[in-house]
Amino acid sequence: MHIPQVNPNAPTRVSVSTTLPMPATMAAEAESQAAYRQAMTREEMSAFDYRLQLEHQAGPVEQAGQAITTITQQLDRAARALQRSHPELATTAWDVSMKDGKLVIEGDLPEAQRDWLSARLNGNAALVGAVKTFYQTAEAYLETSNDNPMYQGINATTGALIWYAFHDVAPTLEKSLHLRSMIDNVNAWKQERDHRATQGPFSGYYALEYLAAQVLPQPR
Repeated sequence: MHIPQVNPNAPTRVSVSTTLPMPATMAAEAESQAAYRQAMTREEMSAFDYRLQLEHQAGPVEQAGQAITTITQQLDRAARALQRSHPELATTAWDVSMKDGKLVIEGDLPEAQRDWLSARLNGNAALVGAVKTFYQTAEAYLETSNDNPMYQGINATTGALIWYAFHDVAPTLEKSLHLRSMIDNVNAWKQERDHRATQGPFSGYYALEYLAAQVLPQPR
């Protein structure tokens, strides 16, 4: 599959010389990546980088789309079950993160309901597997490496030009990613712009772009 290109905000490679300055902390990494590109013209380099990025990200985007669909469905079911059992908690804010392979309930739920929900979610093999898959595909999509070199692009959820040059993606997501909030924010954005974004791999694509713009710190 191809990474979705459905609007002017879809990511694309741009010339470094005419866009964002490179943060000082990235200079050494840029030098290390330059060796195999020294013989290329600027046009060849841009085409090579963009093609490499698309090839590297196509798999994670598709997997993330499948994972987000499962996560959304299973969390919605859990929320409805909680409301049926405890209608007084219908407006109580709660969220879910993953730490050390276990789903963690966050928010203002009473302890008994928090324990009940935690047991229900962690006992849901489809949900736990989908969350693990999403975290893994997010790392594959975003972690800078030799196979996934840093680049500049227009972020699909903000329209802003950013550096895709992230490190320590897995521990950052474990610390900072709140799944229900992410899904709500991405869905609100998608509904304003393109209904197709709710379908198939598009859902995972925009979720990953949301992480790049809103969850992971930009390099400095």
